[in-house]
Amino acid sequence: MNEETNDSAAADCPNCQTPLAGQYCYHCGQNQRGMDRFFWSLVSEAFENIFSFDSRTARTLFALFFRPGFLATEYVAGRRARYIQPLRLYLIASILFFLFLSAQNLFSAQFPVSFIIDGAGVEASTQDSEQQTEQDAEKDAAYVEADSGIDDIHANLQLPGLSAEQNTKLGNRLEAQARKAVELAKEDPGELISMLLDIAPPVLFVLLPIFALILKLAYLGSARYYTQHLILAVHNHSFIFLALLLEGLLAPVEQSIGTEIPSTVLSIWIPIYMYMSLLRVYGQGYFITMMKFMGLGFIYITLFSSTFLLSLLAGVMTL
Repeated sequence: MNEETNDSAAADCPNCQTPLAGQYCYHCGQNQRGMDRFFWSLVSEAFENIFSFDSRTARTLFALFFRPGFLATEYVAGRRARYIQPLRLYLIASILFFLFLSAQNLFSAQFPVSFIIDGAGVEASTQDSEQQTEQDAEKDAAYVEADSGIDDIHANLQLPGLSAEQNTKLGNRLEAQARKAVELAKEDPGELISMLLDIAPPVLFVLLPIFALILKLAYLGSARYYTQHLILAVHNHSFIFLALLLEGLLAPVEQSIGTEIPSTVLSIWIPIYMYMSLLRVYGQGYFITMMKFMGLGFIYITLFSSTFLLSLLAGVMTL
């Protein structure tokens, strides 16, 4: 009697008590693999749903790279189980891309960062001492120009709604923090790059729903829901992350063989891909799609630049 009871209990899902017909419960989806396994087996299971490379992953990556707009149309058509979910794909792509940039900043001898202060370009890098010495004169001149730009910002700062005294106080604070940022770029450029890399992912994530809203406005007559525009935005961002990641990984190979053809092809393919994705998903003519593509590109670059600079300013104010 006890054996029958135990067999019956073993045949039920521990999570929802539904009779089992395989490794996965058809009611709640729980995997029935036990916990009495090696530690690394449990760790592997925790990440396998995110980073496992199976037929679904291969199918998704092929479509993502070579069939612009295809994944978005498949998702809307209800054919979803055969591909990685859009948000999961975005998270994987963005994590891999920014992890690569962070690792490059940490270990690479050449990872430049440029920032502009009132038209004055300043470049800082983690190059080795010999290369650093060769560029000292140019950098010193750039820092002097940056200091002049900071002075101009302070002198010309006149925000509406603030009194002269308030504008002066704000200008003094901005000047002090901007000079801290310039000093940081001189002494520890890697730290400044880390700050930029910390800012970029949340800015891009926040821009996703905003860009989807812009797509909705650009295609008001398309009879599509907002979520459909959001799916396209998510897939296109995922493609850009992975394409830039691939370009970065190919860079040392290109240097060793003395060619930049793969990176050039990728750089050309990215804007073509964006245009073709709009063409496929919305089905409008070539010319009108090109006009919308150019307008959307301009709006997105403006939004990203302004949001990123505001976030950078907020970061500088906390130095």
